[in-house]
Amino acid sequence: MASGNNGRGYTSAIEAGKGYTLSHGLSLTPQMQVTYSRVDFDTFRDPFDSEVSLQEGDSLRGRLGVSLNKETTWSAKDGTTRRSHIYSHLDLHNEFLNGSKVQVSGVEFATRDERQSVGLGAGGTYEWQNGRYAVYGNVNLLGATRNISDNYAVGGTIGARVSW
Repeated sequence: MASGNNGRGYTSAIEAGKGYTLSHGLSLTPQMQVTYSRVDFDTFRDPFDSEVSLQEGDSLRGRLGVSLNKETTWSAKDGTTRRSHIYSHLDLHNEFLNGSKVQVSGVEFATRDERQSVGLGAGGTYEWQNGRYAVYGNVNLLGATRNISDNYAVGGTIGARVSW
């Protein structure tokens, strides 16, 4: 939008969790995470000569969660090792700060997700040839505890990995 504008952003996070073995390859892992992020940019004028400035660009987000994992390892007929890892997780998220605010020609625009949200996800990995090849995938849903129809995200990943 404007040439010569300098923008900056960074994120820092700390996460802790401890797995507890249940039985038959099942484990339960309570987790917690705190993430701080900040964005900033120089005030500039857009193509319509409106002044655009950032008023707030900080986020402090906490997450408490638990994952249930199932890991299985076995020997294939050719003598190589195969593994599968299947998991699901449930997370509670909280945003402690007030979201982002931008001012355009003196008019303030704010964006903030609901403070509390719940995340649910599942996924897995299948490895063969002693871990040389793998396919993986996951799906995740994150929704606000209030007004979920207006404030949710759905995502997923599928992929393959080859090690040599």
